[in-house]
Amino acid sequence: MELYSHLTRKEFIISKNYSGPVRIVFEEKCGQNIDNKTYQIPNDGVLILSVKDDGAINHHYFYLDKDGKKIIIPEAEIISSRKPVPSLLSLGYGYTEMTDIKYYDFYIYNGDSIRYNFFASNPKLDSITRESLIRCRKK
Repeated sequence: MELYSHLTRKEFIISKNYSGPVRIVFEEKCGQNIDNKTYQIPNDGVLILSVKDDGAINHHYFYLDKDGKKIIIPEAEIISSRKPVPSLLSLGYGYTEMTDIKYYDFYIYNGDSIRYNFFASNPKLDSITRESLIRCRKK
């Protein structure tokens, strides 16, 4: 727990009422600046960062209300049948050797039924990630 207090706090802002999978890609030179401590998750759900993967320790997730006030999105367990609305379900880490991509996936549950296979890849999210990385690397 002492290590936790020494890690940089990172805040992730998610579009109000977003529901669905989110992927944070780490260690991409073209990604958002390492000096940032607050990141906006794009509407497509894929955020590309230049920062080193920190194990998602000291990460905090928020919606912004109409007045710009942060509304925390609490974390819920996958196995729990009662989830707060909204809530964040952590799905874990991925690494693809073929493309050398390191990422962290989670799911924002906002009252809709969850339509996500937690134990398999998500072809739509994988496709969005590839397209986002191609655009990022061309900069």
